[in-house]
Formats: sequence, C-alpha cells, structure tokens
Amino acid sequence: MSVNQLDDITRLFRYTWWAEDQLIAAVKALSSEQQERELGGSFPSVRQCLAHLAASHLIWFRRWHGLPGRPLPEGWPAASMDALLEQWPSTRRDQEAFVASLDLAELDRPVNFTSINQATLTLPLGETLRHVVNHSTYHRGQIATFLRMLGATPPTTDLVLFYAEERAAR
Repeated sequence: MSVNQLDDITRLFRYTWWAEDQLIAAVKALSSEQQERELGGSFPSVRQCLAHLAASHLIWFRRWHGLPGRPLPEGWPAASMDALLEQWPSTRRDQEAFVASLDLAELDRPVNFTSINQATLTLPLGETLRHVVNHSTYHRGQIATFLRMLGATPPTTDLVLFYAEERAAR
C-alpha cells in the first residue's frame, strides 16, 4: 500500500485520538486520590502527566498557527482532572480541524519555535506533526505504567490494533 505523507500523518493522528480516548476512559475509572497520587517521574501523577500531554497539544497547535507556544492561556485547566478532561474535547476538535485542513505542500512550511531548553528552532510542519504523535505515545506509555502501579489495567493501544480495527470498520 502506498500512502502519501499527508495521508500517513492524518492516519497517525487518528491513531493518537483513538489511543487517547481509551486512555482517558481508563483514567476516569480511577479515584481522585489515584489520579493525584505521586508515583515518581518527570510528571509524577496521572493528572500531571495527562496535563502535560494536553498542554503539549495546545502548545504545538499555537506554534502551527505562528503563535508563541507559551505561556498557556490564562485559566488553562491543569489544576483539576475534571477541568482538564472538560477542556480535552475542545483542544481535540481544534487539532482535528487543523489536520483535516492541511494539504501536502503545507507539510514543508517552516514552523519557528523556542524549545523547552530555550533553543530557537525551525522545522517543517510535517516533522512537528509527527513529533506530536510520538510525544503523545511516549506519555501514554508513562500513564499506562502509572495505571499498573495503581493496580488498574491500562488499555492496549498498540498501533497494529488500531490498524486492525480501522480495516475491520471498512
């Protein structure tokens, strides 16, 4: 099967949204205490790691539109799991609309940004889109580990399972 870059990126985002939906369902099943329990790591609780993931989606969305990624808008809802999960669908809809609006030529458009270590970088839009997918996978893995540490069963979100479900739905 031959897939062009835009189709590949669109499909990877569909996978990300599918996997995040499953992960969020598992997180919602936890108690508030479990969501907040500090378990170690750079984002030490389920809520803090999920908040980082949501913030990164928003930061990159802003960068793709030529806006500074930071600071996040005032009132950005990382303080509670309820607020975070309430905001998630809006961020997702914006991301879905953006990805759906892209054309192949845009993937080469330069995106200028300041990295977390304050380096000024410029990368093609397509590379930053792939980064967001990869970054999301990384942090979903951390949250899956947290779920196991809390005695919960994380969802299975392997890419091949998404592909199989997608094929079965056709």
